[in-house]
Amino acid sequence: MSPFAYPATPLVRCHAPQGYDDYRSYKPWLRDDFGYRCVYCLMRETWFPDGQGAFGADHLRPRVSRPDLATTYSNLVYCCNRCNRVKGQTLLSLDPAVTAFAAHLRVKEDGDVMGLTGDGRQLIHVIGLDSASLTAFRARLLRLFAADFAALQSEWLAYPLDLDDLRILRPPSGNALADGVNGCAFARRERGILPDVF
Repeated sequence: MSPFAYPATPLVRCHAPQGYDDYRSYKPWLRDDFGYRCVYCLMRETWFPDGQGAFGADHLRPRVSRPDLATTYSNLVYCCNRCNRVKGQTLLSLDPAVTAFAAHLRVKEDGDVMGLTGDGRQLIHVIGLDSASLTAFRARLLRLFAADFAALQSEWLAYPLDLDDLRILRPPSGNALADGVNGCAFARRERGILPDVF
């Protein structure tokens, strides 16, 4: 398993909270739906010293052009602050809930990222996924995993310790997918069925 393998299927959201006035209030739900990693560069919370503090919500359709969607959950994705800052108000053509990113992007064994389609190349360009620093980080991590994958797997691919218990959160207008909270990572860890790595 490569830590930089883009999903081969579109994202199926398990949650649909509604009614928050501030889009940042959706962060606990987004963390769970997006697997505690950036949708764009695939960096994981556990790789940052400040964990989830290095992540936030990004708007697929920017607030400047679609203020009516600013607090619509399906318009939000989970991403690292770096990717969010670099993307800014750019409208990308890819939506992870509609299209599998693996059809558009692939990270090679040397850490280089390839755009397999025009949309993939746009994402690489806008987000700067081919920056020297990101490429070097991916290459270094991939070399480490190749050398001793079993030893590093439990440390680098584990879930964060501070999982949110989504069962106790009450979105102001409810949750259109309320059954999803029973499958959140916190609940699965509590039941002893959360895998050690993802």
